[in-house]
Amino acid sequence: MKKFLLPSIFILLFSCNDEENFITNETESNVSHNNMNRRHNPPPRIVYRAVGVGESPDEIRNGIVAHGVDASRPGILPDISLLNHVRGSSTGNTQDNSGYVATTEIITDAINRIANRYGGNGYIYAIRPSANFIDVDGTLLHYNPYPQEREWAALGRIQFQQIIGWHRIDFGRMGPFERNPEYDARFDLTNAGGVQPQLAGFPEGDPAWCQFPWNAFSIGGGGSWRRSHMNQNKSNDQCSPQRTNQQYAEEYYNLYKNEFLYNKKYIGAAVNFDIYNSAQTSILFNGKNFIIDDNPTKKLIDSPIGFPSTLGKNGLNWSDIDAAASSSSGGKMWIFKGSQCVKIDTKYKNGWFPKYYEGLKPIVEEFKMLAPYPKFSKDIDAAFVVAQKDYFLYFFIKSNEIMIHSDSNIPDALKRPFRNGPITLQTFFNLMGSPVDRSEYFVADIDAATESSNGYNGKKAIITLFKNNRYLEISFDIGSDNILRGDFTDRGFLSEHDKYKKALAL
Repeated sequence: MKKFLLPSIFILLFSCNDEENFITNETESNVSHNNMNRRHNPPPRIVYRAVGVGESPDEIRNGIVAHGVDASRPGILPDISLLNHVRGSSTGNTQDNSGYVATTEIITDAINRIANRYGGNGYIYAIRPSANFIDVDGTLLHYNPYPQEREWAALGRIQFQQIIGWHRIDFGRMGPFERNPEYDARFDLTNAGGVQPQLAGFPEGDPAWCQFPWNAFSIGGGGSWRRSHMNQNKSNDQCSPQRTNQQYAEEYYNLYKNEFLYNKKYIGAAVNFDIYNSAQTSILFNGKNFIIDDNPTKKLIDSPIGFPSTLGKNGLNWSDIDAAASSSSGGKMWIFKGSQCVKIDTKYKNGWFPKYYEGLKPIVEEFKMLAPYPKFSKDIDAAFVVAQKDYFLYFFIKSNEIMIHSDSNIPDALKRPFRNGPITLQTFFNLMGSPVDRSEYFVADIDAATESSNGYNGKKAIITLFKNNRYLEISFDIGSDNILRGDFTDRGFLSEHDKYKKALAL
């Protein structure tokens, strides 16, 4: 993002005399210090993003997403190098594959951009930064080509719920400040991530990795700033980062993800069921929406009567469900929210939609084997069903644990690992002979799980686990000795998968 100079005529036109000029009232502390001193000052409480008329509030309700992680561009992998992001393309814009969204702490910089790049028409968004907002100048120091912009780059996305509000600008005239009715007050408690040298993203072998403060994160470095001065006498051929840009970004995200970095899941729930007694149909849920195979996106609460709009009559908000599970050959599907679940008949079809047929019920009443374990009585992370000839196995995942339920007598060998209650996902993977390098990312905080075919009629069940932008497929088998076995057959990124990437656009 390059600096643009505002013609004097626009300075007059941008005057705003509405009673609540929120942006200019709250921004004074952001611009009262010079560029050199600001590296040691507290992060801003508000940052700004200037956009054209094509990025209206209605258009960005799913968040402002970095180009490189935009679901509409699934073939492009994000570039997490902060240096590459700032350098941008030859036109001065953010790179098409950048993993960051640009913002500034200077309101006049945002105004200049509207005037010069968008012809005086667009929006200025006021945003509460969270831990994924990185101080560009403090991170790159003298390598920053545009220090005057005071940019804060948001890693991945900006949630719509952290946008305080906006000004609409028409032909250079700023309209009144409009507050975002969906703003989440929890963002009042978050702070920007500040200076993060490990995210600088210099090329491998760049001498900068041998300089303070980046040398703490190069080969031989201590991984923290206090070790940086001990690591400055290396030759240039040793100036390489300990990890890739992507690895550093994932490490940083995992450290701060509880600070609402990504308030919305990639896939919140997933399920498969047989349709017309032949091919399988998959449903992927994301927030308030879901998609059935290649059919158009549906609103969860606006579906045809019976699935599951009826649930709204019970006074519960059934958008953003916790989990879903289906016994394909049994003709049943369950949807979980909080401590409740509902049952759906998947053999009755209303168009593409199953029929809702059994009302709200506590999870522990429907699945009684969970009753002794309060942790599994509500807020289930994921669930899936494995069908065998004589019984069904229901698996429930919460945090880093998994528990089993069966509605019939199952062999003792299958119950034995769970005889003392839930086991960790790591233990579960170990039972199936999981290679550590394949499963370690999925040992906790699963977003969703589904079975793409059940272990019935001699077939192996294919279980898929979802976490953030990744998935893991397991060929799940119960041998003649009734021992769990698994072959980890596939893994990858949702944004690169023909079916799963469609859910990212919901």
